Amino acid sequence: MWTVTLLLKPAIVTAHLLGGMTILALMTWFVLERLSPATRPEGRTLRRPVALALAAVALQIALGGWVSANYAALGCPDLPLCLGQTVPPMDFGNAFHMVRELGRTDQGELLPQAALTAIHWSHRMFALLVIGVVGWAALTAFRVYPAWGAIVGALVLLQFSIGVANVAFSVPLALAAAHNAGAAALLVALVVLNFFAFREHTSSSP
Repeated sequence: MWTVTLLLKPAIVTAHLLGGMTILALMTWFVLERLSPATRPEGRTLRRPVALALAAVALQIALGGWVSANYAALGCPDLPLCLGQTVPPMDFGNAFHMVRELGRTDQGELLPQAALTAIHWSHRMFALLVIGVVGWAALTAFRVYPAWGAIVGALVLLQFSIGVANVAFSVPLALAAAHNAGAAALLVALVVLNFFAFREHTSSSP
């Protein structure tokens, strides 16, 4: 309701996305509790990597929501650089000011291009960290739960590829929707691995 009545304020739009993703994660955990799948004692070794991976993906989803809410998907329209530079001119102060109108600074002026660039660049750079952290989690998980390790590894590579394609093809609707769906799928897969890592272990599973 607030998304409409507050005229798409970026903070509200992003919170709406995060609320939906949180519900998805909690429902996934709830279903796993009901199904009570068998787990392996070695799953305890996964706790640090899969928890860090889940936290990194959650933060990246928030950054992605901020990109979308501020219409900054083309803040860096080229690849692999941004506006032809590794570190282009950016305005982080206005970019990440939480309480403001869509397309405006907190003082009511038009949001500068440098702010949109900062938003997009941050999401793009953090994606590289996510690849590393989730890749580590997937490799570690592969030794205990090969199928889920492979699924997480494939999903993070697919999600990265869709993100690159969004920039390369100027964010067509189908790819933008696929990017959101990919984020949700990766989140669910990491919730599953966290469940296996942190739940009381009952027996060996294939």
